[in-house]
Amino acid sequence: MKKPFQVQCRDSKYDEEAEMLTLLLFFEEFGECRLVCLSKSDFCYKYPSNPVPHIEMHRTSELFKGKRFKIVIEDDPNRSRDAELKPEDMKRDFGQIIENELKEVREGLSDSQKTMTRRLGDVIEKDMNKRKSAGDQLADEMLIRAKLKDIKWK
Repeated sequence: MKKPFQVQCRDSKYDEEAEMLTLLLFFEEFGECRLVCLSKSDFCYKYPSNPVPHIEMHRTSELFKGKRFKIVIEDDPNRSRDAELKPEDMKRDFGQIIENELKEVREGLSDSQKTMTRRLGDVIEKDMNKRKSAGDQLADEMLIRAKLKDIKWK
């Protein structure tokens, strides 16, 4: 069995889309903070076979905040071992991905057609945000008038 670590939860957040509970834990033994991610499937609700509702995961997240407890961290069977086995290959692959993405950004910035398309899109978006229907303008005006009536002038 692995040794438990004494930790204090500095912050926690539950992501509904990824169904992950992320904890920012201060490991007292190391004197540093680390992120620990827990899957929603690691938890159960009332009975072992019941999935946990999202609202309960949010409540669990809030309960972890500020608490001091012990945690045992074991190897995740879903974690990739490539980084441990071949760190040079992972570094090279990561560098190649970054290089390709930067090349695409540079091409997008240097191509005048793409630049004009981007600027035109920005102008259209700003124009759409500025335009309001007559009903929206009337509602805004009525709201302002109501607020002005409530103000007591000296």
